[in-house]
Amino acid sequence: MRKALVALSLGAFVLGATAPMMEASAAPALSKMGCVVGKQRWDASIGKCVDGKPVAKVKSKAKPKAAPKMTNKPAMKKAPEKKVS
Repeated sequence: MRKALVALSLGAFVLGATAPMMEASAAPALSKMGCVVGKQRWDASIGKCVDGKPVAKVKSKAKPKAAPKMTNKPAMKKAPEKKVS
């Protein structure tokens, strides 16, 4: 009798622990704003999700870096070290 009670309580615990995992996998994936991923997109002008595929972000081209300006100024000389006595 004691073994049956332990087995039933263990089975109920395992079933209760795995039930939320099965429900969570059935729910659609949501974005940060609460829209269904791949089917809805966030429209900021009306403040809610609307049907339609999300618009892909456009990457801007990287601007080439400008070369450092070269000046014809002579390098400064170091001051002579003073002896401390």
